[in-house]
Amino acid sequence: MKMQKKPYLLNIAPLLPGHESELAADIAAMAEAGIITHNAFMFPIVPEGNPPTDKASILGKYYLRHIEELRKVSKIPCGILLQTTIGHGWVPNVPMKAQKFVCWDDKERYLESADIRVENGKLTADLALYNRGFSAPINPRPILLTLENGGTKFEFPFPVEIRKLYGGEKHQLKLSVPLPENWHPGTWNIGLALPDGSDVLRNDEGFAIRLANDIEFRNGVNQLGSWEL
Repeated sequence: MKMQKKPYLLNIAPLLPGHESELAADIAAMAEAGIITHNAFMFPIVPEGNPPTDKASILGKYYLRHIEELRKVSKIPCGILLQTTIGHGWVPNVPMKAQKFVCWDDKERYLESADIRVENGKLTADLALYNRGFSAPINPRPILLTLENGGTKFEFPFPVEIRKLYGGEKHQLKLSVPLPENWHPGTWNIGLALPDGSDVLRNDEGFAIRLANDIEFRNGVNQLGSWEL
């Protein structure tokens, strides 16, 4: 009679520089509760850059920092999950042509129009967003109108459920809010931000949604341009 072995319950975790202690605490809690028996950190070493970046060295340093924090709170067996695709590299945060969905005229448009105004003590915004080809996001996340003028910054959430922005449809993003007390007229840099819904990842631009428009994407914000408001 053969002895039956218990299955491995593997948790696959990303390497998140700057969040080692939080991630270690989550892994330790799952191990303590019996949810997982092993952990593996993701090593996505698909080629990037020209010449290729030494991602193994970079990720190796991240891994050592994560293991150091994890060993402070847990003895769970831990390794790496090696992920690679030969010949399919890209430049970080720059979509390749094949990764973009384009219109019939070969123009890359997801945001079709934007109307932003200040009238009667209120800021109003009306954006037409077309989801071309992608399904709606699975997890909830905010949709934010961002305004920046020098050191003054504002974020206004659109009252829209992002999980209902279905593919193949045009969606109107509208808001009307009273002007903040420290509002002042001037030239404002306007952006559309779709950050991760997690407090841990909210400020990590790598987890923010980037539009396929030919516009600047900076600090997790799709830059729409400047408005005199």
